Amino acid sequence: MNIVKTTTERVQHTKTEQIDYDHCSVLPIPYLDDNYAYLIVCHKTGHCAVVDPGDSTAVEVALIKLKLPEHCPPVTLTTILTTHGHWDHDGGNRDLLVDYPHLIVVGGKGDGVDGCTRPVEDNDEIKIGELSLSAVWTPCHTPFHMCYHYKSINNTTSLLFSGDTLFVGGVGRFWEGEACDMQVSLNKLKCLSPETLIYCGHEYAVQNLTFNRFAEPDNEDIKQMLEDCKKKRESQLQLVPTSLKNELKWNSFLRAEKLLTLKVETVTTMGRAADVLYTLRRAKDQNMGAGLRFA
Repeated sequence: MNIVKTTTERVQHTKTEQIDYDHCSVLPIPYLDDNYAYLIVCHKTGHCAVVDPGDSTAVEVALIKLKLPEHCPPVTLTTILTTHGHWDHDGGNRDLLVDYPHLIVVGGKGDGVDGCTRPVEDNDEIKIGELSLSAVWTPCHTPFHMCYHYKSINNTTSLLFSGDTLFVGGVGRFWEGEACDMQVSLNKLKCLSPETLIYCGHEYAVQNLTFNRFAEPDNEDIKQMLEDCKKKRESQLQLVPTSLKNELKWNSFLRAEKLLTLKVETVTTMGRAADVLYTLRRAKDQNMGAGLRFA
């Protein structure tokens, strides 16, 4: 007899750890084969948001595991922050609404996020207790994909929940956009503080960095980071958050304008950087990293 394991019975892909900041805590939630959701808790109010709850059961379990500072009030789940309307990111929204009917469900206006009660546009503010996050419109993976950026009042903490726009070492597929859309989105994210910590939607680090070795064979930062990530993944350790400062060293997609020796096809009207993004993403989608050509 074949036994199909339920989501809660599957072995988690990553052993995650909560990280406490000055005014909030973040707990990554692994689910499916490589997805991440995140709990964000305001220390002053106990109000909590969950980012991309594709698996509602995993979220319920994570809420129990939270270990907050003694001064923090009891946790109350108030908000869902959905980066985009794909089932593995919004699939738990309606289930959570059953248990928490007063939840605010945030999603990009027009992106089709399941159960959305508060559609947002670029730069809209979302309050989680006394935490203030801003929506950052990053079209390409979906037309109205939103990242969510938190910056503390005293500027000591800058966090970006990047969904499927930006990963450790890579970017999301161009499902409903073009290379020029991704270039605009990445340029916007590169304007954030270099110290910004990035919490992405999937655990793709080893795959992405392996590809980047083909794109930049002489980049020692990529080589070292790939070795470090492989060792950590052997023990199922989390590789999030990464920092924008470091991604600018080893994420070839963020470095498109620096890849001067790569042969690219002119397919956009936005210059070489967008054409490099197109070339890189097509090669990665087709598993043709080894076939990248150089001038």
